[in-house]
Amino acid sequence: MFSNSELKMLSEVGKGSNTPFLLTETENRTKAQIYKVLKSLRKKEILRLEEGRVIIEDKTHIILLLNVLRRLHGSYEALSNGGTEITAELAIVPMSINELTERIGVNRTTVSRKIKKMESRSMVIRENGEYSLNREVWPDLAEFAVSYSLYLKNNDHRAIRGSRVYHVSKDLIVFSNDSAADLTRTAFSRYEEFGIKIRLRTIYYCNLKRDLSVSDVFLHSLYVIADNEDWWLRMMALIFYAKYKDELKETKHKMKNEMDIVLTGSGVKGWVPLQEIRERADVYGVEL
Repeated sequence: MFSNSELKMLSEVGKGSNTPFLLTETENRTKAQIYKVLKSLRKKEILRLEEGRVIIEDKTHIILLLNVLRRLHGSYEALSNGGTEITAELAIVPMSINELTERIGVNRTTVSRKIKKMESRSMVIRENGEYSLNREVWPDLAEFAVSYSLYLKNNDHRAIRGSRVYHVSKDLIVFSNDSAADLTRTAFSRYEEFGIKIRLRTIYYCNLKRDLSVSDVFLHSLYVIADNEDWWLRMMALIFYAKYKDELKETKHKMKNEMDIVLTGSGVKGWVPLQEIRERADVYGVEL
């Protein structure tokens, strides 16, 4: 997360204030205060000091963020202290306030305040209680959000290097890797324990250090299929859901909503027909 001071300083460096002395003048702060913020940004690998000059790291999401900051004209409250993380989440799918609160680990009051600030600047739009980025008005913000989302996923120290990451939040990361590791297996890699034996080309992991419940395994499966259009994985997740439906009925996720529609016999994009799923479910003794 970026503080308001960090975004302000990053913006000033982007404008050409590339020495601590110039930053002291433009930000009206003491040298000690300037170095404190610079140290924080350097720790986040946003910039570095080189021969007395402040150098912005050549990373796509940082360059795109600078473009957004220029449009904000010195008012960065919408993006500070969790705001950039909100945009990263909304870059993937529309979300409600409650979903955003759960995903980024910031309290609901803060998330609501950030969303209101974004709404006031037409950064986000609301439909059916969910928010999405206003790509027509803020295409540069949407571009940054997509890049930042990928950066957060691919640079999380909790995952094995080279993993495919499906879900990242404050307390949880779900990812897959072809290598066997002494980590907690989850999602499809736990299905055999629940009576659904399947062959996998990769191993699914999470960072939780506890026994996983059927609800945990199912939710982690939903994170995987939400970021993977593999029809076979979707079918297996639906069969798992059907087998343990009474225990999983309270699970909140868009992919579960799609499953409920598929189970009515209606066609849903990305899912095979119900009859085909029934035939596969029969193999496991699961009735749809």
